[in-house]
Amino acid sequence: MPAEGVAPPFLVRRFDPTHDFPALVCLINAIDAVDHSGEATTEDQQREQLAWPGRDLLRDRWVATAAQQDDQLIGYGDSWKMPTTPTADIYVGVHPDWRRRGLGRELLRRTLVRASEQAATHVAVYADATNPAAHPFLHNHGFQVAGAFVELHASMPYAIEAPHWPPGYTLRRFSQIANLPGLVDVLNRSYGDRFGHKLTTETDIQGWSEPETAANILLLADADEALVGICRVRPASNVHANQDHSIGYLDAPGVVPTHRQSSLYRSLVLAGMERLRQQGQTAIVLESWGDEERTIAGYCELGFTRQRHSLAYRRSVV
Repeated sequence: MPAEGVAPPFLVRRFDPTHDFPALVCLINAIDAVDHSGEATTEDQQREQLAWPGRDLLRDRWVATAAQQDDQLIGYGDSWKMPTTPTADIYVGVHPDWRRRGLGRELLRRTLVRASEQAATHVAVYADATNPAAHPFLHNHGFQVAGAFVELHASMPYAIEAPHWPPGYTLRRFSQIANLPGLVDVLNRSYGDRFGHKLTTETDIQGWSEPETAANILLLADADEALVGICRVRPASNVHANQDHSIGYLDAPGVVPTHRQSSLYRSLVLAGMERLRQQGQTAIVLESWGDEERTIAGYCELGFTRQRHSLAYRRSVV
């Protein structure tokens, strides 16, 4: 806190979606240039958040400016809570030139207040595993490690090993089934107990029924034809037009708890890789939230290497 009668060197105010997006992008990219946490962004990517379920940027986000420089952001705090989950995802970032001045603490305080207003019971935040300052900061404010995020990269191999499905299991595309309630059910059962994932609804994923998207959702069925697993791929052209069109994205597979076995995760990844290869992708980014270390190790055996590793922290809002 500043000494009595001395004004702080920064001001904290509400985010203004009408004017603040360009300055926010500059701030995020300046932070990423030092922390190398993979948070670099564009204005289009930031504006996409306006359509997220439960999003209200006027109330969810605080920004900090240097005194007398209201158009330049030096820090921000954010809390987003989907209606389907009791946990709010938060973020606090401070420009490298403005750290260790109490700004992060003040932004975190206001962000937690917002999470309480959202009726969140807990908050979750991610910190790059190699960031030396983030982890003591979070520990000092009552956060505990609850999971991890891992981003893995691989070049597309010339030949891809064929998936091996145990007896009774078959792979299908969502475009062949077109059962939206069934898709919601397998998503929530496969990922619901994994930290970092959120429960979803038919409204949230209505767009997944579009033909091009549905063809890239691979579903695993058991001998009773019940859906028990999922792997979704996204060719680069379906993600962001300004990205390298040869890099495809693969969401780490999900399997319902009663069917989880390493061979199914491995085969689902192989099937996703083949789907991306068929669409001309020459490299793959695989994103994993909350998976066990042995599952990640299995992906590395297929040629993936870890590029980003963040620890997930959690604490009560109270």
